[in-house]
Parts: sequence; C-alpha cells; structure tokens
Amino acid sequence: MTEQATASTTSSGGEINLTPEVPQWAYDIWQDAPDDPRDEWTAEVVTGYSGRSGDLTNAINNASGRAIVDLGSGGEYEMQTSPSSASLVGLIGDPDDPPTVYLTMTGTCWEMSPDELVLEGITFDISETSDVSLLRSYGISDRLHVRDITLRGERERVATGGGNRHNFLAQMGPEGKGLIERLSLPDGCIEDLNSSGDYAIPAGADPSHEGKNVWKDCYVEGFHDNGYYVRNSPGHNLLWNCEALNNARTNMRIGENDSIVGGHSEINTDFPHEEVGEPGRALGNDGLGFDKVVGLTCVLEGDDWGSAGFMHWSGKDGIPAEGGRLYNTVFHFKSGNSTPIRVDSRANPVSTYEDCYILDESGGNETFSVGHSESQPGTVTLNGGNQVDSNADVAFRMGTDGTLNTADGSSYSNTTISASQAGVDASLTPADFPTFYFDYEDDNGGGSGDGPIDLGTDTSADSTSNESGIHFEAKQEMESVRLTISQNSDGFTTCRLRDATSTDVVAERDVSHLQVGDTFEIGPDDGLDADTYLVTLDADGSEWTRGRFDNPSYPYSNDALSVIEGVYTSGGTPTDNVRYSFTEIAVGDGTWIGNGIDLGTDNDTDTATNESGIHFEAEQELDGIQLAISQNSGGFTTCRLRDATSTDVVVEKDVSDLQAGDTFEIGPAGGLEADTYLVTLDADGDEWTRGRFTDPSYPYSNDDLTVTEGVYTSGGTPTDNVRYSFTAIAATDGPETGDGLDLGTDNNADTATNESGFHFEAEQELDGIQLTISRNSGGFTTCRLRDATSTDVVVEKDVSDLRAGDTFDILPDEGLDADTYLVTLDANGSEWTRGRFADPSYPYSNDDLSVTEGIYTSGGTPTDNVRYSFTAIAGIDTV
Repeated sequence: MTEQATASTTSSGGEINLTPEVPQWAYDIWQDAPDDPRDEWTAEVVTGYSGRSGDLTNAINNASGRAIVDLGSGGEYEMQTSPSSASLVGLIGDPDDPPTVYLTMTGTCWEMSPDELVLEGITFDISETSDVSLLRSYGISDRLHVRDITLRGERERVATGGGNRHNFLAQMGPEGKGLIERLSLPDGCIEDLNSSGDYAIPAGADPSHEGKNVWKDCYVEGFHDNGYYVRNSPGHNLLWNCEALNNARTNMRIGENDSIVGGHSEINTDFPHEEVGEPGRALGNDGLGFDKVVGLTCVLEGDDWGSAGFMHWSGKDGIPAEGGRLYNTVFHFKSGNSTPIRVDSRANPVSTYEDCYILDESGGNETFSVGHSESQPGTVTLNGGNQVDSNADVAFRMGTDGTLNTADGSSYSNTTISASQAGVDASLTPADFPTFYFDYEDDNGGGSGDGPIDLGTDTSADSTSNESGIHFEAKQEMESVRLTISQNSDGFTTCRLRDATSTDVVAERDVSHLQVGDTFEIGPDDGLDADTYLVTLDADGSEWTRGRFDNPSYPYSNDALSVIEGVYTSGGTPTDNVRYSFTEIAVGDGTWIGNGIDLGTDNDTDTATNESGIHFEAEQELDGIQLAISQNSGGFTTCRLRDATSTDVVVEKDVSDLQAGDTFEIGPAGGLEADTYLVTLDADGDEWTRGRFTDPSYPYSNDDLTVTEGVYTSGGTPTDNVRYSFTAIAATDGPETGDGLDLGTDNNADTATNESGFHFEAEQELDGIQLTISRNSGGFTTCRLRDATSTDVVVEKDVSDLRAGDTFDILPDEGLDADTYLVTLDANGSEWTRGRFADPSYPYSNDDLSVTEGIYTSGGTPTDNVRYSFTAIAGIDTV
C-alpha cells in the first residue's frame, strides 16, 4: 500500500458548550423534575423519630401510597428494616442540611419497584451494619426522583457476605423515567484478598432496565467492581457530567441506547485495589452499539490500569461489544504499560472517532490495538479533526481481522501505521485539550436530537450556473431547516428547497442580501414532512461561486436530520465526493417559513429610551405580522404597531416576558390594510438595549411585505443605515384576537400519551375561546375543554387535521361561565408530541382570562414549571 503523506497538527480545543449534546428526552426529564419535591408530592413531616428513636421505616410505610416522608433539616434517624413497596414511596430532607439516616438492616434498604420512588436530600450511613445495599428496583413504572443522596461508609459485601451486589440499581419499566442527580458514592468498598465472590457495583441499570434514566452530576469512587454499569439493558441511560474515580473493572461501562455527555473518568496512582486481574479502566463498551460519547475526559496514570484504558468487552457471558461514536472527547494516558485503546470483540465493534484528543505518554507497544490483542475482529474509523500524540512504538496496530479507516478514505489491515500515516499526528499537551462546560441559561438543550450538523469547512470553490447543495432526510416533521452558507460561496441569489423524489420546489427564498457565514431558515408554509429533500443555492441562470468541501464523510446525521450526499443540478444529480454550498444544517424554529423576510443579524448594540424598530409596507391586506426579536435586544417591555402616516397606535402588546431570539405575532382584531406601518420595541420610558444591524440593504421585500427603513422614535424618525430590534418579519395567516394572551414560545418537546395543556379561569362569561397550537406540538387528535373542579368534559373537538401554528375556536353550546377550566390536546391513548415552554411566568392574565398553570393529565395534575400545547389563548365574543 502506498504510504499516505504525513500530516502534523496541533489545535487548541478552546471552550465547548455541551448543553446542545444532551438528548432531548434527557433534558426534558431533568426540566420536568420539581425544584422541591414538596411541590409535586404530598409530604408528611416526621420528626418524632429524630435522635434515632425508633425505626423510621414505620413512618415511611404508614405514609406510602399517599405521601412521602419529610425529615426537614439535620438530625439523625435510623432505619432498622426495609420499607414495603406501594404506589408512592419516598423520603426527603433538606439538601443544604441533610439529615443522616443510619441503615442497620442487612440485604437491601429500598428493594422495591413502586410507581414512584422519591429520595432527596438524605445522607445514608452504612457504617454500623455488616453490609447493605441502598436500592434494588426491577421496573419502576412511572418516576424515580433521586437528588442529593450520599451513601456514607464502605461496602463490605465480599468480606462479610452481606448485602446485594447492586449498590444502587435503577431499573425502570417501559414507560418509566428516572432522574438520578447528584448521587454520591464516595467511600467505595473493602477489599478482601482471602475471599472470593462479586464485589458491589456502585451504580447500575442492568439487565432489566427498559425505560429512560438520566444520571446527572453523579460521583462514584473506590469500588472493586464497575463504576457505572448500565450496559446490556434495552433501556436508555445518559451519564451527564458524571465522575468516576479508581473503580476496578471499568469506571463507565455502557451499551445499547447509552450515551455519555461530559464528565470525567480517571484511574490514578491512588488506585486502592490489589487483587490480581481486576485493574481499573476508564471506559468500556458491552453489547449493542452505544449512541455516543462526547465531552468526556479520561485520564489514566500509574500501573494499576490494565487490559485497556478504553475496552470493548468480548461478551463471553453476554452480548459482545459493537462499538459506537466518540467525538470531542479527551484521552490522556499519563503513564503505564497497558494498551490505551483496544477495539475487538466477537461482534466486530466499529468505533468512530471525530475531533478527539488522544495524548499517549505511557510508552507501550501501541496506542490503538485494533483486532490484534485477541483473535477477534475490530474496526476503527477516523473522521475529521482527530489529534493523536503517541509515545508508543506505533500508534495503530491492526491484526488480521482489524481494520483502520482514515479520513482520506484509506483502509489498513494486518499492519502497523503511525499517527502521521493516519493523518492525525499532533503535538499535544493538556493545555491543548478543550474546556467543556454546560451553559444552561443560554441553551435549552436537546441538541443531540436536533442540534446543528457540521458539514465540514470549504476546501475549494468553482464557478457554475447550476443549483448546488445537499440531499438530506428529515427524520421527523419540522417547520423549517436552518442553514449556514459555506466559506467560499458567493454571487448566489436564491435558495430552493425541493422534494427529492419529484424535485418540485416546495419553498424558495431570496438570499441575495446574505453572504458567507450567514445563517437563515427555509421551509414550506405547512412545514416539512418526514421525507427526503434537496436544498440548493443558485443565481437564477447566472454564474456564481459555489463553496466545496472535497472530503466529506457522508452521511452526517443526528436524531432529526441526515445529510446523504451533495447535489449539483436542479434535478438532484448526486455526488459522494463533494459537499456544496452549506457548512451547517439544523432544525429551524419555524420562524421564517414561506415568504418570511430575513433582516440581517445584529452586529452592534446601544442603549436608548426611544421606541426603535422598522418602517414597513403591507403590500396587501394581512391578518397580522410575525416578528423575531434581534440577537442583541434586551430590557424592552412593549411592542407597538403604528400607522406610519398618523403615527397613531394601531395595537400594542406586552412583550416583557420575551427575550432575544423569541418570536411573536401582532396585529389588530380586523387585520392590516394594505398601507404603511411602524413597528417598534420600547421600555415605556426606561432605558433598554436595542439590537442594531449597521449594514442593511433596504428595501427588503417579498409578495406580502416591504421593509423600507429603520426608525428610532415614536414619530418614525427614519434611517437607512441601521435596522433596529427585529431580525425577521413575516405575514401571518391567522390573527391574534384583540384580548389574546401570549403564553410563550416552545423551547422543547417530549412525547406523551396523556392529555396536556393548561388550567385557566374565565374572568367573566364568554362565548368561547380561541387557541393557537404551539410550534413543537404534533400527532394530536383531540382538544378537550373540562370543568376544572369536576374534570367533566364540557366540549370536545376533533383537531386531527390541524398542526403546529394553527388557530381554532372552542365554542360550547351554552358558552363559558365565569369559572375555572382545563384545556388540553390528546391523541386518545396513542403517543403524541407535546410542545413545551419550560420557563413560563404564571399567571398570564387580561380582563377576560387568567392562565394559572400547566397540566399534564385528564385529571388536571398541575405544574408551575411548564406550559404545554398552546402558545396563545383569547376570549371570544364577550357576553
């Protein structure tokens, strides 16, 4: 084989926000958890057992099924026996001053599978018993809520033959959802070199877990068995910013449907175990392919880690490892003489690496052993961005059944090659590693599901008069896609979205005012179906410059989108060898579908006490307009729509609960005439921050609207040099009623079989209500209006032909009394997608209505933390 040209790179990783990598389902479980369990479940305060006066289990059993037990702050308690299972079981304390509960039984404390189990703010102490495990569940059907739980004391399972092997076994039923946040197991176990048997596994979900578990900010240290053992179960597990230190076998052992986002796994010279054959490992894979490992830092030092730092288990007693995807992940092998990364099993595991940092200072025989250590196959695929600094004899050693695929398309078997030959050679120090963080304030998470897909950086360009772009699949319904123009593209005028099968145009937009690096959205008026599409740039018959990435690794995928190939004609002529025109694609927020106008991205900001916005013309009668608040705007309270000639206010809207990037609608009850208008933001005399785009290309036009200039006073003082406050504008198909309530824009979604919506009060008699379906909702069939007291159905409406963004009326025959009601969407027992706004400011009120809380069952189970299903409500024909 011809030797590949050598390559050497060093690139600092900088800072990487991992929040978008958190799967949407996991982010939703975390967000849905109450800040205080007392707000979600009935809690009975029990202090009579403080001072260790009696068996606290008696109080837990007495409350179970109807309430959880609340110990409050501090104090010492004792559980002498294990509680009984019931539909609801729980024990909580104060996380800031946790009470200590001494476990003096043997076996397992919480051995049960209730519908709901709640544990928060407790330190459990096992130092006074021969041995006991904390939790063993086999199918919790609804919810596991665990937060700020610490286990104090060493497990002695082998030494005493005591408690169960599973120290904390969280197995959920098919529909169960578990949140295990800040579970701390710091004291490990006692090693007994004179006894045989299995040591305690600190944290696990294997093998019967079927639901979804989120392990967030957890810590396990010093156990003589696997740290996090979540491998062979069919359910989902996410290790989210978890830490594991000096556990034997494997710190983090994952398999099918499992992911790691962030966190730290380390074996160091303080490794406490001496038993031969049980060294420590940072990471391991068992069973069917894991989903992903991203943002994890693995550090191995000394002579007590072995077999491999990252090992694919052969599955002699179970399912062999199949591998998975690793990216933006760090491996630092500081010392030692074992194989750092070993890829082989009976299942021929395929591990894919992208943008990973691997510093091997251990000085062994090889850094990667691929199908070599045992007579088993294995495959490593290196996509772009990897950096390997290897002090080993060779970087990659492939056995007869081992395969290495490199980013340039080369493939190697039964040989050894250097990092240079593989195109990944680098000179690294720990200072070059990225810094990972989670920005929960600025990101709503769920990015792994639908976050941006990096399509590579342009490596060349050429001239063409053809449409050129990409062929992609939308794996689910969505309102639009968001695209970033590639680095070398220029001279284009139009973006077209086509059905990939018929090549018919489903959406088209003018992009002549955009340039390299700009981001925009495109989508048809009724959104994209789960189907395949072509999206291209073009210059409408003229020649233009199309940016090209000449080394793509198709397909590029996440949970929502898959980019299949490049295309370079309107008919979708394909190529696997080039990616054209776009450097990034993501699910859009649906703001600018159809004929929306992009008004440019803020590049400046200042403070003002004046109204500031834009002057526009409605080219025809419209129901209203939709606006996106620009990136740098903040501190505003009011949006005003004025007649441009008289400057009289046509309609005014409170937007104090909105922020940069949010979208909203505004329009008078009778709609807009074909006339000119001013639309502005303001803080009602106070100072606010107005976002500015200082290089506008007025006018911006489509068939509905023409934006002619910026304005910066209530009198419409004009400027051609600045666009204020709004980054986009579009015509709306349906009006907000004059007395409508804006309930916020969806910032996530989840799936449910329950009715979900909100609880509201009609402040006076009304003929009915008008509702707008929130943008992330889909798959519903029915809307129900219920009396909030009896939960009886007042009226039911078939909405199976409606979709996100549609507005409809609910009109009971007898109207609505001044009373309280529940209004929900549902799919009549089937699963549907409910749009969620996870930062509501209840109550939302006007003279007609007050929306007081979200609800998520037909019985009106309340939540203050989420608004479901509807983005707006208004009263109809007040009596």
